[in-house]
Formats: sequence, structure tokens, C-alpha cells
Amino acid sequence: MSSATSEQRAMPAHSPPGPSLGRRSNPWLTLIAVAIGLFMVNLDTSVVSIANSEIGRDLNASTADLQ
Repeated sequence: MSSATSEQRAMPAHSPPGPSLGRRSNPWLTLIAVAIGLFMVNLDTSVVSIANSEIGRDLNASTADLQ
């Protein structure tokens, strides 16, 4: 008979590295998320730069005023 209790034997010697969520990270999902974020930033920049000329005409504002 061993002198260790059943609680001591049930615990693992060490924990596995990384998060214990039970899932592995997928680099393709990360790439897709970053690509969508960059696309949204570029789309927003394009819409604002196109709309600036119309806004400037409507408000009789110069480029400096729009900034």
C-alpha cells in the first residue's frame, strides 16, 4: 500500500501548456478576422474621402475646414 491518498493520486503532475478551453486556435480564423477588420477600415476611409467633397460643397467649406 502506498502512503499517498486517493486525492493526491488523482491530481496530474503538471498542467498542459496553453489555455484550458479545450479548443486549439485556428490560424485561418485569425487571418479571416484580421482581413475583415482591415477591409472595414479601408471601406470607411474610402467612403469618408468620397463624401468629403460633397460635404464641402454643401457647407461651402474648404479642405482645411473639413479637417
